[in-house]
Amino acid sequence: MRRFISVLLVVVIMTIGQSGDMLLADSKQVKFAESDIELVFSNGPTQGEDVKGLFTLSFSSTGSGVLSSIEIEISSDSNNWDTVENLTTTPWLTHIDTTDYANGSWTFRARAWDSTANNHTTWFTSGEFDIVNQVPIITSFTLSNTGVGSGTTAIDRAWYSLEANATLGFSWAAMDDDLTHASLANVPGPGTPSDDGPGTIAYGWDWNTGSISEGTYNPRLTVWDGSGLSVSETMFIGIDRTSPTMSTPTIGEG
Repeated sequence: MRRFISVLLVVVIMTIGQSGDMLLADSKQVKFAESDIELVFSNGPTQGEDVKGLFTLSFSSTGSGVLSSIEIEISSDSNNWDTVENLTTTPWLTHIDTTDYANGSWTFRARAWDSTANNHTTWFTSGEFDIVNQVPIITSFTLSNTGVGSGTTAIDRAWYSLEANATLGFSWAAMDDDLTHASLANVPGPGTPSDDGPGTIAYGWDWNTGSISEGTYNPRLTVWDGSGLSVSETMFIGIDRTSPTMSTPTIGEG
């Protein structure tokens, strides 16, 4: 009788163990179900697209799961991926400053977390695009007034004999495919000229304060483009309208 009871207990224990394994397996299947969510890059970038400045990356999705977050990564070789952002709220978009990355070919990839399946989706990739940011190139920065000296260094200043109410004629030119505006600082005051642009660009300033003081100045031009890139150049000038004076010469006894 005791032997029969022992055998019965062993059978019951084995059955419980098998049931536990089956329940565990079922639990794992529920916890890590495959997600049917598919991500779509709503506005590209598409294969071969030129991208510069601030780019808006947005996503739409299909499938019956519940999208809780989106991981975004970027790569220039499709092997080494860098994290861009982890989106956790709608709308599913982010603004990416492409000037943070070198010019060349890049690819985005993204995957979502499906809270229904309690699992990640597969990775979805964008087309391979080209970052083509270009820093503006200043080709000219001059004063139309007549002066003496090159103005290229502090040692070789361009000197101007101008009255206090005279006008300084600054002009500039630059190369870039999307120039937006320019600014001018460190001019004879008081005050500072308003920006040239955005919108209509005059490529210069006629600067007249009515009270230009004598002295040395280092006017600085800064030019921006639509990508937010900028370049600066400085000229070195002096204002001098005081003629030299000569004292009465003396003749020594020789």
